[in-house]
Amino acid sequence: MKYELIVLLDDNDNTLFVNEDILGDYFPDTKIKSYNHPNLFLRAFSELEETYQRKWLLLLDLNLPEFTGYKLLDHLEENNYNLDSLDIIILSSSNQKIDIEKSEVYLNIIAYIDKPLSEEKLRSKYIFP
Repeated sequence: MKYELIVLLDDNDNTLFVNEDILGDYFPDTKIKSYNHPNLFLRAFSELEETYQRKWLLLLDLNLPEFTGYKLLDHLEENNYNLDSLDIIILSSSNQKIDIEKSEVYLNIIAYIDKPLSEEKLRSKYIFP
């Protein structure tokens, strides 16, 4: 198991449900937590960091309420959140070149995947075996 925790952040509850199912089947021993609002995730971050000290993965939607996924990442960096053990996959319905290119600026982003999520897309990005 590469990740101790997988976090899903998406404002669409149906998307969260489907993605939890895909990842839960593929990684039955990995804890999965879902958040439908960035503020809920930010409030939980410190507790997650204390509880899960090994590597974890964040699947992040770009279009979130109140601010974008990129603004969330900026907030994490500007406020000195510990991102050392965090890998990030952008999971978005946007396939605009500007969004994809912007993902290359952030060191923790390991992949940009267009929705909907699938095991095939994860494998094609060399995320999982």
